[in-house]
Amino acid sequence: MKKTVLYLGLDCPKDTEHHAYIHFPVIDIVPRNPHSPEIRNTIQTLDLFTHLIFTSKTTVNIFFDYLQIYGRTQVELAAKTIICVGQGTAKQLHQKGRTAQIIAHEETAEGIIKELHRLPLANALFLWPHSALSRNLLSDYFSEKQIQLHECIIYDTVPKKIHGFPPKQYFDEILFTSPSTVDAFLKNFGYFPLDKILKGIGPITNAYLQRIRLATLIENQALYPTIAKNADLGTQENPSP
Repeated sequence: MKKTVLYLGLDCPKDTEHHAYIHFPVIDIVPRNPHSPEIRNTIQTLDLFTHLIFTSKTTVNIFFDYLQIYGRTQVELAAKTIICVGQGTAKQLHQKGRTAQIIAHEETAEGIIKELHRLPLANALFLWPHSALSRNLLSDYFSEKQIQLHECIIYDTVPKKIHGFPPKQYFDEILFTSPSTVDAFLKNFGYFPLDKILKGIGPITNAYLQRIRLATLIENQALYPTIAKNADLGTQENPSP
C-alpha cells in the first residue's frame, strides 16, 4: 500500500512506487548579506584555499551566488579539492559546473571526517561555508588535528510562521529533514502527533527527533490524551507546556 508522507524540508522528492509526498516546508533559508565583511573577505581571498567543503545543496547555491556577485567564476575553483556530503550535494555542485573530487557517502559531518583521514593535509587550507546552525564536529576535528580551517556562515535557517495544518487523514508519515525542521515543527504546533509515523532523514536528524519527541511527551503528558484523539491538527489550539 502506498504511503503518503508529509515532507517538512525544502526540496520535496518526487512520488515513488511506494510513497506519495505532500510538501509542507516548515523552515526558510535566509542568506547572509553578501557585502558583510566576513563574506566579502572570504570571497576576495578565495585563491588562498586549497580545499572546499560543501555540506548541503543550499550552501552550494548560495556560495555560487556570492561568487557571481563578486565577479568570480566557477573556473577559479578548478585547482581546489572539493569535498561534498552525499550525492545530492555533489549533483548540485555539478550543475554549477564543478565536480567534487571526494564525496562522503555517509551524509554527515562524521562522513566528511572519514574522508579527511585519507588525505595528506600538511599544507592544506580549508574553506567551509555553512549554516549558522551547523554542528561543531568539523570545527572541533580541524582544531584537534591542527589543520587550517576558515569557516564562513553564509545563511540562517529560520522557522516558517505556519497557519493551519493539513488534515491528518491525508497523510501517514511525517518526514523531518534536519534538526531545524524538528525545532520549527515544535515551535509552530507545540507537540508531535502520537498517531503518525515520525521519521528523520539520516542518523543525526532521527536521533534528535527521538530525543526531542520524548522530552516533549514527558513535558506535555497531561495534554497528549486530548491530542491523540484529535482528527485534525488544524482545528486545535496549539498547546503550551
